[in-house]
Amino acid sequence: MSKKPKRIYLTFLEQPSSLGDVAFLPTDPLTNQGVERLRSYTKIEKIISKDETDFVQALKIAKFTSEAWGHDGFNSNPKKQDALTILKLAEKGASFACVQFASVFVQLCQSVGIPARVLNVTTKNPGLGSSGHGHVTAEYFDNQLCKWVWIDPQIHAYALSRNIPLSYNELAELIVDGKKTIY
Repeated sequence: MSKKPKRIYLTFLEQPSSLGDVAFLPTDPLTNQGVERLRSYTKIEKIISKDETDFVQALKIAKFTSEAWGHDGFNSNPKKQDALTILKLAEKGASFACVQFASVFVQLCQSVGIPARVLNVTTKNPGLGSSGHGHVTAEYFDNQLCKWVWIDPQIHAYALSRNIPLSYNELAELIVDGKKTIY
């Protein structure tokens, strides 16, 4: 029986400028008071099990995030971008754009020791037109697979090739090469 590898933890994460300064993400996420409040508020330990694979845990966190509020691509960003603030506003009826889905997913993953990062995706010419030329999504680091894995927490989407979860770059390469993937 193989032993589950030890988790790796981020010591630094540069968030995209669209999120502003996110002071929420601590060096040691498991002992930070803000993170403890987030875990308590979301009851994240009841959503995931430590016995599950990183992939299953990340999928459950993405599902929780995708169901937390409705998408609104034309809303104003809240002043505070931490997951707890966003989730409390959503509980009061607020809706948010893809950037908040990604931010909440990443912060929830990190709150349980899963390294995660926000990804900004744009079209070839994002300056053309008024909207719809970009998207914000996420990846988490899967310790069993020893690689980053893409999940879109807004729509609870991911990609597989030969039953192996793909990173965003692996997915992009398969699309460019015209190969099939399973979503």
